[in-house]
Amino acid sequence: TELDLEALRLAALGEHAKRREELIRRLVAEGLLEANRALPMTELPIRVGLVASRDTEGCNDFLGMLDASGLSFSVTLARAAVQGASAPAEVASAIATLGRRDVDVICVVRGGGSQADLAAFDDEAVARAISSSPIPVLTGIGHTGDVAVADLVAHQAFRTPTACAEALATIVREWYAVHVGDASRR
Repeated sequence: TELDLEALRLAALGEHAKRREELIRRLVAEGLLEANRALPMTELPIRVGLVASRDTEGCNDFLGMLDASGLSFSVTLARAAVQGASAPAEVASAIATLGRRDVDVICVVRGGGSQADLAAFDDEAVARAISSSPIPVLTGIGHTGDVAVADLVAHQAFRTPTACAEALATIVREWYAVHVGDASRR
């Protein structure tokens, strides 16, 4: 029976890969891989909409990095399961909700896991929510080497939740250096 379970797992992974490739082809044909990327990014993204599951490592890493930056980010958390049967619908809904809020950027984060754990981010509902968002969406999903469909349609994708938060902090620091630091020296 152990061999049968392994064969079933491999068949399921193969089916997932096939559905994923078909979805990517449809998104490419519809021009949706570039839709969110085409949105202008604000120069000072300090109002952050965060799609995450509270009290997970990914969420805590993201928030910890923003806090450690010493900068004053305002974070609006839209809680969503990031794994399991309800995750795709919850993530898509959270993105749509934040798209109607007064935020500069939406960050979708989830720490690493197996391919099955990250399957929600290969879901069509999540991809379409990101591509139709009126606000730039950044992703920080998984570990180095993980690339979800959500990453492909995002404005910008980062290898981890921490890297996503680091990128935001860098943008804000650079803005501050140019607009505040240079002005104070004059």
